[in-house]
Amino acid sequence: MAQYELDLRDYWRIFRKRKMIIFLTFVLITTFTFLISLFQKPTLIYEAISSVKVERSSSLVGLLTEVVSWSTWDNIATQAVVITSYPVIEKVTKRLGLIPEDLSSEKIIENPKMVKLISEVQKKVTASQRENTNIIDISARSEDPEKARDIANMVAESYKEQNTYSRNKQVKDARKFIENQLTGRRVKLG
Repeated sequence: MAQYELDLRDYWRIFRKRKMIIFLTFVLITTFTFLISLFQKPTLIYEAISSVKVERSSSLVGLLTEVVSWSTWDNIATQAVVITSYPVIEKVTKRLGLIPEDLSSEKIIENPKMVKLISEVQKKVTASQRENTNIIDISARSEDPEKARDIANMVAESYKEQNTYSRNKQVKDARKFIENQLTGRRVKLG
Protein backbone atom coordinates (compact mmCIF):
# COMPACT_ATOMS: atom_id res chain seq x y z
CA MET A 1 0.00 0.00 0.00
CA ALA A 2 1.38 3.32 -1.05
CA GLN A 3 1.78 6.10 1.49
CA TYR A 4 1.42 9.70 0.49
CA GLU A 5 3.18 12.22 2.63
CA LEU A 6 3.47 15.87 1.81
CA ASP A 7 6.64 17.69 2.56
CA LEU A 8 7.46 21.41 2.49
CA ARG A 9 8.21 21.46 -1.26
CA ASP A 10 4.81 20.01 -2.02
CA TYR A 11 3.08 22.67 0.05
CA TRP A 12 5.08 25.40 -1.67
CA ARG A 13 4.17 24.04 -5.10
CA ILE A 14 0.44 23.97 -4.16
CA PHE A 15 0.67 27.51 -2.81
CA ARG A 16 2.31 28.84 -6.02
CA LYS A 17 -0.22 27.05 -8.18
CA ARG A 18 -3.27 28.30 -6.18
CA LYS A 19 -1.97 31.69 -4.98
CA MET A 20 -4.84 33.70 -6.55
CA ILE A 21 -7.49 31.55 -4.88
CA ILE A 22 -5.72 31.81 -1.51
CA PHE A 23 -5.25 35.56 -1.88
CA LEU A 24 -8.90 36.17 -2.94
CA THR A 25 -10.16 34.01 -0.09
CA PHE A 26 -8.08 35.99 2.40
CA VAL A 27 -9.28 39.34 1.00
CA LEU A 28 -12.95 38.28 0.91
CA ILE A 29 -12.94 36.90 4.46
CA THR A 30 -11.19 40.01 5.77
CA THR A 31 -13.60 42.33 3.94
CA PHE A 32 -16.72 40.47 5.09
CA THR A 33 -15.45 40.33 8.67
CA PHE A 34 -14.82 44.08 8.66
CA LEU A 35 -18.24 44.86 7.14
CA ILE A 36 -20.11 42.59 9.55
CA SER A 37 -18.32 44.08 12.55
CA LEU A 38 -19.03 47.58 11.23
CA PHE A 39 -22.76 47.00 10.78
CA GLN A 40 -23.30 44.95 13.94
CA LYS A 41 -21.32 47.26 16.19
CA PRO A 42 -23.05 47.56 19.57
CA THR A 43 -23.90 51.03 20.82
CA LEU A 44 -21.99 52.05 23.87
CA ILE A 45 -24.08 52.83 26.93
CA TYR A 46 -22.50 54.86 29.70
CA GLU A 47 -23.63 54.82 33.30
CA ALA A 48 -23.09 57.56 35.85
CA ILE A 49 -23.84 57.18 39.55
CA SER A 50 -24.64 59.91 42.03
CA SER A 51 -25.26 59.17 45.70
CA VAL A 52 -27.63 60.79 48.17
CA LYS A 53 -27.62 60.30 51.92
CA VAL A 54 -31.06 60.09 53.50
CA GLU A 55 -31.10 61.21 57.11
CA ARG A 56 -33.72 61.40 59.78
CA SER A 57 -34.55 64.85 61.08
CA SER A 58 -32.49 66.12 63.97
CA SER A 59 -34.49 69.26 64.76
CA LEU A 60 -37.26 69.24 67.35
CA VAL A 61 -39.96 70.04 64.79
CA GLY A 62 -38.62 67.38 62.40
CA LEU A 63 -38.56 64.78 65.13
CA LEU A 64 -42.08 65.73 66.17
CA THR A 65 -43.24 65.39 62.57
CA GLU A 66 -41.62 61.98 62.26
CA VAL A 67 -43.15 60.83 65.54
CA VAL A 68 -46.60 61.95 64.38
CA SER A 69 -46.18 60.35 60.96
CA TRP A 70 -44.26 57.25 62.07
CA SER A 71 -44.82 54.13 60.03
CA THR A 72 -43.48 50.59 59.75
CA TRP A 73 -42.37 50.68 56.12
CA ASP A 74 -38.81 51.22 54.98
CA ASN A 75 -38.09 54.94 54.62
CA ILE A 76 -35.01 54.41 52.42
CA ALA A 77 -36.92 52.26 49.91
CA THR A 78 -39.67 54.88 49.84
CA GLN A 79 -37.14 57.62 49.14
CA ALA A 80 -35.62 55.51 46.34
CA VAL A 81 -39.03 55.40 44.68
CA VAL A 82 -39.50 59.15 45.21
CA ILE A 83 -36.19 59.78 43.44
CA THR A 84 -37.50 58.23 40.21
CA SER A 85 -40.97 59.72 40.57
CA TYR A 86 -42.63 61.90 37.95
CA PRO A 87 -42.24 65.27 39.75
CA VAL A 88 -38.51 64.82 40.26
CA ILE A 89 -37.90 63.69 36.68
CA GLU A 90 -40.06 66.57 35.40
CA LYS A 91 -37.71 69.01 37.14
CA VAL A 92 -34.73 67.19 35.62
CA THR A 93 -36.08 67.45 32.07
CA LYS A 94 -36.72 71.16 32.61
CA ARG A 95 -33.16 71.67 33.87
CA LEU A 96 -31.74 69.73 30.93
CA GLY A 97 -33.58 72.08 28.60
CA LEU A 98 -35.69 69.32 27.07
CA ILE A 99 -38.86 71.04 28.27
CA PRO A 100 -39.31 74.81 28.72
CA GLU A 101 -38.96 75.74 32.39
CA ASP A 102 -41.91 78.16 32.35
CA LEU A 103 -44.47 75.45 31.54
CA SER A 104 -46.69 74.29 34.36
CA SER A 105 -47.16 70.62 35.21
CA GLU A 106 -50.75 70.72 33.92
CA LYS A 107 -49.64 71.91 30.46
CA ILE A 108 -46.91 69.31 30.35
CA ILE A 109 -49.37 66.52 31.17
CA GLU A 110 -51.66 67.71 28.37
CA ASN A 111 -48.88 67.37 25.79
CA PRO A 112 -48.20 63.67 24.96
CA LYS A 113 -44.79 64.42 23.42
CA MET A 114 -43.54 66.01 26.63
CA VAL A 115 -44.94 63.19 28.76
CA LYS A 116 -43.18 60.70 26.49
CA LEU A 117 -39.94 62.68 26.84
CA ILE A 118 -40.22 62.63 30.63
CA SER A 119 -40.98 58.91 30.50
CA GLU A 120 -37.86 58.27 28.38
CA VAL A 121 -35.67 60.12 30.88
CA GLN A 122 -37.40 58.23 33.71
CA LYS A 123 -36.49 54.90 32.09
CA LYS A 124 -32.82 55.89 32.09
CA VAL A 125 -32.77 56.50 35.85
CA THR A 126 -32.71 53.90 38.63
CA ALA A 127 -32.29 54.33 42.36
CA SER A 128 -31.21 51.66 44.81
CA GLN A 129 -30.13 51.51 48.42
CA ARG A 130 -26.47 50.79 49.04
CA GLU A 131 -26.08 47.68 51.20
CA ASN A 132 -27.29 48.24 54.78
CA THR A 133 -26.73 52.00 54.69
CA ASN A 134 -28.85 55.09 54.41
CA ILE A 135 -27.25 56.01 51.09
CA ILE A 136 -29.17 55.78 47.83
CA ASP A 137 -27.26 55.39 44.57
CA ILE A 138 -28.86 57.13 41.61
CA SER A 139 -27.68 55.70 38.30
CA ALA A 140 -28.38 57.17 34.90
CA ARG A 141 -27.66 55.49 31.58
CA SER A 142 -27.17 57.19 28.26
CA GLU A 143 -25.28 56.81 25.00
CA ASP A 144 -23.52 60.11 25.79
CA PRO A 145 -21.26 60.06 28.89
CA GLU A 146 -21.79 63.76 29.67
CA LYS A 147 -25.55 63.37 29.42
CA ALA A 148 -25.50 60.39 31.78
CA ARG A 149 -23.45 62.43 34.26
CA ASP A 150 -25.75 65.44 33.96
CA ILE A 151 -28.90 63.36 34.42
CA ALA A 152 -27.53 61.60 37.52
CA ASN A 153 -26.41 64.84 39.14
CA MET A 154 -29.60 66.72 38.27
CA VAL A 155 -31.77 63.92 39.63
CA ALA A 156 -29.85 64.12 42.91
CA GLU A 157 -30.25 67.92 43.06
CA SER A 158 -33.93 67.79 42.13
CA TYR A 159 -34.56 65.11 44.74
CA LYS A 160 -32.87 67.21 47.42
CA GLU A 161 -35.07 70.17 46.51
CA GLN A 162 -38.21 68.02 46.41
CA ASN A 163 -37.32 66.41 49.75
CA THR A 164 -36.65 69.80 51.37
CA TYR A 165 -39.94 71.15 50.02
CA SER A 166 -41.82 68.07 51.25
CA ARG A 167 -40.27 68.24 54.73
CA ASN A 168 -40.96 71.96 55.01
CA LYS A 169 -44.56 71.35 54.00
CA GLN A 170 -44.90 68.64 56.67
CA VAL A 171 -43.44 70.96 59.30
CA LYS A 172 -45.79 73.78 58.29
CA ASP A 173 -48.78 71.44 58.36
CA ALA A 174 -47.76 70.09 61.78
CA ARG A 175 -47.28 73.62 63.10
CA LYS A 176 -50.66 74.70 61.74
CA PHE A 177 -52.29 71.64 63.29
CA ILE A 178 -50.69 72.33 66.69
CA GLU A 179 -51.65 76.01 66.54
CA ASN A 180 -55.26 75.10 65.70
CA GLN A 181 -55.31 72.64 68.58
CA LEU A 182 -53.91 75.27 70.95
CA THR A 183 -56.45 77.91 69.90
CA GLY A 184 -59.24 75.37 70.24
CA ARG A 185 -58.10 74.44 73.75
CA ARG A 186 -57.75 78.11 74.71
CA VAL A 187 -61.31 78.77 73.60
CA LYS A 188 -62.56 75.81 75.63
CA LEU A 189 -60.59 76.88 78.68
CA GLY A 190 -61.24 80.43 78.42
